[in-house]
Amino acid sequence: VASQRGVVSVAPLYVENLGARLRRENQKARPIRVLAFDLNRSLLLDRHGEFASQLSLLERPATALMDRLSRSDYGFEFGSPSSFPQTGELNGKELQIVGAFTSGRDFAHTGNLIMSEANFANYFAHRGSSPLQQVDLGLVKVNPSDDLEEIQQSLIASVGNEVSVLTKAELIEREIALWDRSTPIGVIFTVGTLMGFVVGVIICYQVLATAIADHLSEFATLKAMGYSDGYFVRLTIQQSVYLAGLGFVPGAILSWLLFQFNASFTALPMAMTFDRLMVVLLATLAMCIISGILALRKLFAADPASLF
Repeated sequence: VASQRGVVSVAPLYVENLGARLRRENQKARPIRVLAFDLNRSLLLDRHGEFASQLSLLERPATALMDRLSRSDYGFEFGSPSSFPQTGELNGKELQIVGAFTSGRDFAHTGNLIMSEANFANYFAHRGSSPLQQVDLGLVKVNPSDDLEEIQQSLIASVGNEVSVLTKAELIEREIALWDRSTPIGVIFTVGTLMGFVVGVIICYQVLATAIADHLSEFATLKAMGYSDGYFVRLTIQQSVYLAGLGFVPGAILSWLLFQFNASFTALPMAMTFDRLMVVLLATLAMCIISGILALRKLFAADPASLF
């Protein structure tokens, strides 16, 4: 793979999700995710400037860095650099936590460790006689000036069907699809979104139907004067848009505050992106317009002469 045209470097990344259990004295052993790689290769995106001064600490045996956003149930403290090292046990063997980094949890993992390849092989001997031969992810760095799709197809032809060759965007998309469609959490969120939309339609329908009922005689007068049904449709859609806008603005502000609270409380990465806001805005508009059109049925069915 490294000899393929356009490939700058290839590096293995080892990930242990199931067979890692971390314990501190007087604490219960808890599952944790462990990542390992060649410390001489720059594989980490150092947004917070935390790794440059700490990776050298991992060259010593039985050492690891721990995510400071890991659950407090593990029993480790991340108040200041002077609080390290801290001693614990990983799979029954002593482990020194020599520093911390900031990453975040997800729905499957409540904490993260980073260590060297040599330490990884020592703690996870259950992966076989040569634990480092089982590579979980191979990270391929390509020349940015070359065509990414062409390099990807070349790699696929080289390694065959036994290995998936994905771009970073494709890997993220596959992970999102996995959580959306194949896990109970994804189903719950999908059902919750649909139920929220249906309930929103019902509430907006009640608001608009009440407004139409309160002014039914005025509408009947306009119908008798010759105003077409299209006029009432435009009027109701306009009112629906106003209702959507008035509800969306405070709702977006409250949602952003809830995102911030949940992110700080759960350490899950949550971002209120512009694209997400636009999707919600379009759904809100659709919800209110559908409600308005449903509320117009009573007006269309009414006989103007019987309303006076």
